[in-house]
Amino acid sequence: MKIVVAQLNPTVGALEANTEKILASIRKAQRVQANLVLFSELTICGYPPEDLAYHSSFIDAMNLKLSCIAKLALG
Repeated sequence: MKIVVAQLNPTVGALEANTEKILASIRKAQRVQANLVLFSELTICGYPPEDLAYHSSFIDAMNLKLSCIAKLALG
């Protein structure tokens, strides 16, 4: 089993930039035929999200980004 550990530096609230970093890591893992890619917690939204986590629009935006990530990861 080949595992890639993605060591990223996400920015709090920068959903688009963080998602691009995630997608780039997944593409790299796919090129080396990895079976699994690991990311730290809260990579999409950045850590710590603090009050952003209380806004439904922020949660909805994260869910949209997660859908984009899942499409690439699952093919």
